[in-house]
Amino acid sequence: QTTHNSTPVSELEVLATKLLTLSQKTNDSYAATVAYYFLARSYYQCGNTAQCLSNASMCNELSNSNQYTDYYISSCNLIGVVYVAMSEQFLALDYYLKGLYAAKKAKNYAYVSRLLNNIGDMFHNLGVYEEALIYFKKAKACYDEHNLEQRDTYAIIAMNIIECDLLLGKEDEAKDAIYEIAGLLKKEDSDILNCILLSNEIIFYAKQRDYEKTKKLIITLLEDVKHHYEFSHIFTSLLRIRNAIYQLRDREI
Repeated sequence: QTTHNSTPVSELEVLATKLLTLSQKTNDSYAATVAYYFLARSYYQCGNTAQCLSNASMCNELSNSNQYTDYYISSCNLIGVVYVAMSEQFLALDYYLKGLYAAKKAKNYAYVSRLLNNIGDMFHNLGVYEEALIYFKKAKACYDEHNLEQRDTYAIIAMNIIECDLLLGKEDEAKDAIYEIAGLLKKEDSDILNCILLSNEIIFYAKQRDYEKTKKLIITLLEDVKHHYEFSHIFTSLLRIRNAIYQLRDREI
């Protein structure tokens, strides 16, 4: 699971399909569990949510019945992510919590932190920012307490906290959080953080009815997001400024 991101999606699907065929011939439940998980990941990366959910569910069932804990936690998380994408928040939360309890029991703190962050992200998408902030802070506390090394995950959690602080009007808390993580961010993370801050500026100037400044910042943001890799923050930043865009009544924008 730690190296699959370097494998092209098409190759991942081919390898996982071969493994599944082999596992069925040898009646190897562990190999089948692994195969279903990576098939689910490949379909997720292709945007095929139906096939992703089908394979992730098979992985979840096999890993649960055979106590393959790591794959059970991973598949719970993946199923939760897919259900959020399908706007099935109750089902998503059910799987997130199953994965969270299993991760806590197994002392897999990297996944505890990730699942707490994903629960926060779900509340964020629903616009329940106070609740989202609680889970983001729990995710960060878990990360800090156990000295986890997945720096990319830390950056995402920290930026989620900053975004919620800004949405809730907690400017001072946001500044403190930015100061704390500024030196830890790589270029891509800095670009995403800049996206979040730009969207906040746009909202501020739109409220002030300074439409010239608002338009200038929107154009900057739209240019910036073309080059980013992390979809959720990009999408959120664009959603946040939609009212400002409507206010401009500018067909080009």
